[in-house]
Amino acid sequence: MQAAEVLLPTDPVRALYFCQQAVEKSEKALLAFHGVTYRKTHSLVELAGQCIPLAPALSELLERAETLTDWAV
Repeated sequence: MQAAEVLLPTDPVRALYFCQQAVEKSEKALLAFHGVTYRKTHSLVELAGQCIPLAPALSELLERAETLTDWAV
C-alpha cells in the first residue's frame, strides 16, 4: 500500500496494480489462515466469495475492492 501511495500522483495505473495485489494477498492470507484451499486466480470477486463467509464484517470492504480485479495484470 505504501508503494501505491507513492506512485498515485505520478503513475496511477501502477498504483492501482499495487492496490489490487495488496487486496489479493490479504484475501489469500485470510483463506490460508483458515485452512481454506483456493484455486490460482487473480479474481478478487472469486476470492471475496470465499472470504466473506469467514469474515462477514469485511464483506462491504471486500465487495468494494472487487473493482480492482481489472488491474491485476
